[in-house]
Amino acid sequence: MANLEMWDVGVRSNFVAAWHAAQIMVPQKSGLIVAISGYAARTYTYGVVFGTSKTAVGRMSRDMAIELKPHNIASLTLWQGLTLTEKARDNLAKMADEMTASVTSQAGSSTEHPGRVIAALATDPDTMKRSGGEFITAELAQEYGITDIDGTVIPSVRETRGSPKWQPIA
Repeated sequence: MANLEMWDVGVRSNFVAAWHAAQIMVPQKSGLIVAISGYAARTYTYGVVFGTSKTAVGRMSRDMAIELKPHNIASLTLWQGLTLTEKARDNLAKMADEMTASVTSQAGSSTEHPGRVIAALATDPDTMKRSGGEFITAELAQEYGITDIDGTVIPSVRETRGSPKWQPIA
């Protein structure tokens, strides 16, 4: 994938999906929009465009939280650690030697793990209190008592990869 395609997929698709979701949620005066970002918003991972895209997604989600608050719609960002998608597995196989140890040493999660966390957020009556914030998926999973599909507790890598910037808007 070319760098600018990464921008389109990583930023534009988040905006377009959120815009369409908001069109449904505003009339019903409730909803949850979750953007997926990651530690690349704070620490170098795959390059300039990747890090910039992840940072933009977090800021976009926060600004949406401000605009959607009057409609009781929460917008927040989840920071994934290493999620073992097909692409991530391929990248690890082909270029692990070019990645930082803070990436390659992570215990990766299944793709289902963040979905379980999003489901918990969607049914949490206090999710609006999180709106505008960035959260580490592994930490929310532990808070909600969620494990990966094989029962593994996914550890947070806050200590080695960094902390989210945005707090809830209150």
